Amino acid sequence: MEDKEYRQNRESKEKIIQIFSDFMTRITMFEELVDAGSKLLVGFQQALARGVVSELECLLHDASGAIQTANENWPLFQGEHSNGNLDSYLAMYENERIVRSLNLKSSPGELESYCLMWSLRPFVDDDIIREAWSLVQ
Repeated sequence: MEDKEYRQNRESKEKIIQIFSDFMTRITMFEELVDAGSKLLVGFQQALARGVVSELECLLHDASGAIQTANENWPLFQGEHSNGNLDSYLAMYENERIVRSLNLKSSPGELESYCLMWSLRPFVDDDIIREAWSLVQ
C-alpha cells in the first residue's frame, strides 16, 4: 500500500514538474515574441517618424514659399482692391508668423495645438484669434 501511495505521489510530482516546465517554456517563448515585436514596432515607428518629418519639412518649405510670394505680391494685390483689405493682410501676416514659429523641434503638444487652432479657425472670430496670439506671445 505504501508502494502504491509512493508511486502516486511520485507521479503527481512528475506531472506538476512537467506542467511547470511547459508553463515556463511558454513564458520564455512569449517573452521572445514580445522582444521581437518590440523591435519591429520601434523600427516601424522610426520609419514612420522619418516619413512624417520629411513630409512636414516639405510642407513647411511650401508654406514658407507661398507666404513669401504673397508678401512680395501684396502691393499688387492692394492696388487691385481700392479698399486695401487690411484684414486679409493681417491674417496673412499671422499665418506667416505661425509657419515661421513651427520647426522640427516643436513638441507634439505644440503641433497638436496648431492643428486644433487651424481646424477651429473658420468658426472663431478673428478678434478672438488675435487676442489668443497676444496672450501666447
